[in-house]
Amino acid sequence: MAFNWFGGLGRNNPNVTELDNATNSLLNLPENRMLALNDCENIYTYWGLGKRVIHSIVRFAFSVDRDITIAEAPTEAVDEFKKAATESLKEDRIVRRASTYCRIYGMAGTYAATDSKDIKPSENLTKKQCQENKLTLNALNPLNLSGTVFNQEALSPKFQKPETIRVAGQTVGTKRATVIQNNEPVYLRFTDPTFTFSGVSVFQNMVRLIKAWTRSIISLERMATKASSIIFKEGARGKMGGIQAEAAKRSLQRIKEMENTGAASIDKDGDVTFFPLTGVAYVDAILVGLEREIMMALDDTPAAILLGKELSTGLNEGKEELKAIIMAVDNFREDVLTPLYEWADPYVMAIAWTDEFIEKVKKENMDKYGSFTVSEIRQIWEQSFTFEYGNLYPEPEKAIQETSGVILDNLNKARNMGLDIADIESEINERKLFKNDVTMSADNITGDEDDEDPFAKEIKDSDPSGNDEE
Repeated sequence: MAFNWFGGLGRNNPNVTELDNATNSLLNLPENRMLALNDCENIYTYWGLGKRVIHSIVRFAFSVDRDITIAEAPTEAVDEFKKAATESLKEDRIVRRASTYCRIYGMAGTYAATDSKDIKPSENLTKKQCQENKLTLNALNPLNLSGTVFNQEALSPKFQKPETIRVAGQTVGTKRATVIQNNEPVYLRFTDPTFTFSGVSVFQNMVRLIKAWTRSIISLERMATKASSIIFKEGARGKMGGIQAEAAKRSLQRIKEMENTGAASIDKDGDVTFFPLTGVAYVDAILVGLEREIMMALDDTPAAILLGKELSTGLNEGKEELKAIIMAVDNFREDVLTPLYEWADPYVMAIAWTDEFIEKVKKENMDKYGSFTVSEIRQIWEQSFTFEYGNLYPEPEKAIQETSGVILDNLNKARNMGLDIADIESEINERKLFKNDVTMSADNITGDEDDEDPFAKEIKDSDPSGNDEE
């Protein structure tokens, strides 16, 4: 369906003020069908809250870095992965861009591209091909994914999952690309013969609110125009003479000067009237109500994130808002970001962990990796790779110290009751009670009965927050 840029408020309607194309496009959004690609782009680009609705929860989710853990790998392997993710493939940037597209259009994707002309798009990439060629991760919008087919067989294990992914009109390898949709689709809607899919934009259920919001802004603009206008009274004949016309020009010039200085002078014999700025409070109240309704329609972004409001000062109310924020961001991370990272991380591993790098690590850790091949070591690292999203509201340092102190005290008591040394060591290291991992043995925790408990002394002399000097 072609988009009518000037429908409803076009030039042929003498009773309606001519509006600029951007505003006009918002006032003519369809309410009885799914938003088309250009509808979503117009809302995102021209609606006053468009970018905030899209970006607010995305930016909040990315405000804390992921915590990467590779249990069976040395620190060098973790550092190399982070370096490849940040410098080579710009992983976070691509995931952020794809998640943004998903919110705008209801659907998005990613694709692993190479500069090799010998590798066809339909071929999945090997680790060696990723390393020998220039690899780039691309974020895709629905237009880039035109022709992608979703399985519609309810009895199939692939129901509503992409069965064939097409990028720029070409079918691509099953592991070369991934597709995500905004929220869990109840069913797929087909609105344009060009596309074989249609997710749901976050703008879809707030079209009427967007129109009302736009009309309110237009009202404020008209009030501002009236307030800065000068009206000249006409003479008895209803026509403005040459002197009056000249005076009008001078007054218009003064209006322009007011924009810079905030003040204007009026001639002694001037006959002018300024319109007072009335009704602003009422329109502002309408805007506040509309923003509340928009937040309700958006569903996944609490007011504190969407409108930039501070958390309530009341203890109980503030805690409830905090819970709502954490739940919303965690859901967004799990539904949108996790599938993208799970697709992208193997490519980062392929770039980071080359054969040469693994051989170097193996030589430096022969006691651990001496009996394994390069391929086996890489597989061990891949299988032990995990990540967690950073805590949006980390505990205060004082609270961390108090908690760590209690845990250490309990472990010390458990040790006196016969708890195995290895279990104590494992518990301390898993909870990250100290900056570096602790290695314990019977020698360093056993002393004479009259001596001070060495384990207790170690706890007392160490900083449980992890800030003790090495």
